[in-house]
Amino acid sequence: MRLRSEIQREASIDELLEHEAVEHDEDYAGKYAFGSPTLKFSRDYAWQVNDHVYKKGTYIRGFLKRRLFEVLDLNNLAGKKVLDAGCGNGQHAVFLAMYGARVSGFDLSPVGVKMAEAMAEANGVSDLCEFGIANISELPYDDEEFDLIVHNAVLHHMLKYPNVREETFRVLKPGGRVIIVEGIRENPIYRGARTIKDFITRNELDLGDVDLEMKDILEFTQGFTEVHFERRCLVEGIKEGIGRYYSNGRLTRGILYVAKRTDDVLLKLFPGLEKYCTEIVAWMRKPSVADCNKAVGNNSSDL
Repeated sequence: MRLRSEIQREASIDELLEHEAVEHDEDYAGKYAFGSPTLKFSRDYAWQVNDHVYKKGTYIRGFLKRRLFEVLDLNNLAGKKVLDAGCGNGQHAVFLAMYGARVSGFDLSPVGVKMAEAMAEANGVSDLCEFGIANISELPYDDEEFDLIVHNAVLHHMLKYPNVREETFRVLKPGGRVIIVEGIRENPIYRGARTIKDFITRNELDLGDVDLEMKDILEFTQGFTEVHFERRCLVEGIKEGIGRYYSNGRLTRGILYVAKRTDDVLLKLFPGLEKYCTEIVAWMRKPSVADCNKAVGNNSSDL
């Protein structure tokens, strides 16, 4: 993966959109719900798969997604309008709809959108889900339409396009929230593990992915209020050199357990090490009318 500026120098926006649509069509073909062999899944299954990586059958970023679920406050989503940006095969949108949210999802991939529609139907939430092909630079939604927008591991694709923050801000209601989960590529352990893995597998640099830095996240948060960051995964960054799923292998899971517990101790004793963590959950709020009126009042009192 490369920095945003490098990718933008090498390809036009149209070339990037075409490349990414083809790439994700291939990725989503036959990719079912949370690594399962079917489109249908339960809420309990989604919670089980998305847990600490040292547990059997979990996903490489399972706990990152679990934190997303927790921050989303799923039990209070009923009736809220949610946008799943870069929805992929729709698994997360369908999961949110299972809690009563009215979810819109978009992706560049026609295959992903078809999978999402099929998954919503298989899980009985088609009436709560709407999917379409779109790109983040020109969202086909009304101003202030959504109560909540989820950028679930998609900013490392999207930030090479223009107007990502502006479009997110536009379609979000005043007082609405944005939640982001992402990987940050400033950890030397992570970089080393990825270098080794890419050398072994002979992976080519991916035109579609941006090597995100914390400054990219900070830039995105401009204009929002009540911004929170939660960073994790320090020594545990070694998992990046191992693989995606860990359904087997006690030794591997044992090593990852030790890495997780080491992180717990190090980050408690030395909070400053957070800047080297490879995963981040961020949540923020769009200022409400009351916030804006309060700001105007404060400015007036200063005159």
